[in-house]
Amino acid sequence: MAKQKKGKTISNLDKTIGRVVGIETQNPSEFRMKISDFMEQYKSYAEAFGLTGNPSVKPHVKREDLEFYHDICKEENATDYICATRTLLAGYWYTHRVVYTFTEETLDFLDKEMDIDNFRLNISTLQRAATEEPILIELPPGYPIQKAFLGRVSFFSEATGKATELDALDFCIFACLVKKEKTLALIGASADMPVSQYIQSRTQILDGHGEEVCFLTRLVVYIAYMKGMQDTKDTVFVEEPIKNGVRFKVLPAHAESPTADESCEAGWIRAGLAPVMGYYDRMNMIRDFSSDLSAWSPEKSSCDIDDTDASMRAFLERVVLSWESNRNLYGFNNELALSAALDMVIDVLSSGISSDLLDYMPYNVMAFYPTESNAFMTALISRCSLKGGRRGVYLIVLTRPDECSSVCYFGEDEPLIEGKLERWSEEIDADAALVLGIFKYTLTILRRKALRKMNSSGQPNPPNPHLPEKKLPIPSAPIIRQGGDISDIIPIAMYDLTKRAIKRVPRKEEARRSGWKMTPHTRRRHPHRYWVGSGENRRQEIRWLESIHINKQSEDAVPAVTVHEVK
Repeated sequence: MAKQKKGKTISNLDKTIGRVVGIETQNPSEFRMKISDFMEQYKSYAEAFGLTGNPSVKPHVKREDLEFYHDICKEENATDYICATRTLLAGYWYTHRVVYTFTEETLDFLDKEMDIDNFRLNISTLQRAATEEPILIELPPGYPIQKAFLGRVSFFSEATGKATELDALDFCIFACLVKKEKTLALIGASADMPVSQYIQSRTQILDGHGEEVCFLTRLVVYIAYMKGMQDTKDTVFVEEPIKNGVRFKVLPAHAESPTADESCEAGWIRAGLAPVMGYYDRMNMIRDFSSDLSAWSPEKSSCDIDDTDASMRAFLERVVLSWESNRNLYGFNNELALSAALDMVIDVLSSGISSDLLDYMPYNVMAFYPTESNAFMTALISRCSLKGGRRGVYLIVLTRPDECSSVCYFGEDEPLIEGKLERWSEEIDADAALVLGIFKYTLTILRRKALRKMNSSGQPNPPNPHLPEKKLPIPSAPIIRQGGDISDIIPIAMYDLTKRAIKRVPRKEEARRSGWKMTPHTRRRHPHRYWVGSGENRRQEIRWLESIHINKQSEDAVPAVTVHEVK
């Protein structure tokens, strides 16, 4: 007797999306019928709202559907609004599945090594990055939620905020928390605040569900943060194709060198320019940039900078590597920016910066950053060669990777602005102009100091020679510390700019300002030299040290704060 074919079962992903949209049946044929009805409802909403593609974009509502659209967005119809949002997101996801599966190891990593609860990054930016399309998050058993479905839409109900404030909203986040015993749906407007403040506010507002929402927020932040890094896209997210979509196995982000401390404004300093350039691990950035420059053909480097994107990128990488091999930071406060620097801005715009003054640069690349600003910004300045062999000045004002950076370059002894100075803001970015004013002010102070030192020593003042034309060599990858662990402390030189002088920041203060702390890690088995004996018999011997846990403590240990002095 032939065996009868079994009916198709409901897949785990289908069961999950069924719970999200309210289809609880376990009968396969009944489920298929109900999901078919749901997809028809999705198509009608998508066509009415002009969202047949990605539901996160702005809706384009047809004239005949405007009344229906405005009705759903009224405050008294908040339930209909939630239903429409859920339908648009879940219906799109059903045919464009994106799944993130967290492992136990990754969740342990988040709990013990990433201080997401104190991140100062903007939660709205991270939510946007994580939900480019609707996503489903899967978790191992034993956590506050089993699965979470979430996405965003760019149309709003009056219930999400006061009517006068709706124009200021960016998007609304819909989340469905799938627990063992029940399913919880939540929706809210994007919040323009740091992650730390957002997590704290969710705990206070969502009485009874704060733990689950905060837990989900940490997962969303981790996904978005690692998606934004050049070196973690392929190592943290392991791709596995599935029917109608893709599943990403989410792994821990281990690093060889110190990573950014996102819990403080100056936390990027300990990781150098890596977080600014979109890298989680500084050593990955150095390897990539060194490889890029090695492949840069000699004939293309006859001019350090021209108007091509490839030339600009190559020179930027060269500047970053040069700074990473000789780190320096010149901090300026608001008082300096509003007084001495502004006095210099017009001078720079109208007359440029002379070669004589540029000869007093103490580093090949100098970095400037505001010490009192809430927004991240740092600027790199370097001398360069322009098209035709002219000597020039290169400036890039760096922001976070998701924001726009400003680049300008101009010839030495040449004005930046041609024409009326009153319209300078149309030709150069305000931050770039300010930094150039501070840069010229700094060089003026350095020249004055150098000349004063020569006069006090009785040496004659040097003539005012112009440096001969020379090509800037491509710097090799900086050596962090030969024979040591690359997680060891990286030297840095900090300076405070004041109205009258440049002050070197003491080493202990440098460590405090940069929020220095050793990232927990395991140092591999390695050789170490020890002095043994005394007198004439004193000699070095090589001994192998076994693996050492750095900054990893048992759960019963009292947490300790270790301050490392930068040397």
